[in-house]
Amino acid sequence: MVASKANNGSQYYCYLKNADGDATSVTVTLTVTPEAPTIKTQPKDAKVKIGAKAKFKVKASGKNVTYQWYYRTSEAGEWVLMEGETSANLTVVATEGNIGWQFRCLAKNADGQVYSKPATLRQK
Repeated sequence: MVASKANNGSQYYCYLKNADGDATSVTVTLTVTPEAPTIKTQPKDAKVKIGAKAKFKVKASGKNVTYQWYYRTSEAGEWVLMEGETSANLTVVATEGNIGWQFRCLAKNADGQVYSKPATLRQK
């Protein structure tokens, strides 16, 4: 048997029988621990020339993890969803306007979610 959410809380016991008699074990309850994602590899700051591509990467553990990237224009700014950026890897072309922006990724599955640390786009 493979433990899953479907059989969380199920109870089990063992019944044994031989020529000398029979016995029943104590009943035990299966508790399935959720596996929310955890960030294993944080994105790192990228230092590139204007017009060059900066690459940010994140890696999360957990089952069926989905990714969503966000940016903010300053350390005090609000995080903005980056439509369509749903890969563990993000590529951004550096412009004069986005130098200093920060990027972070949301890793999510049915058991929970976690944000990566922010990484900053810097000019070389």
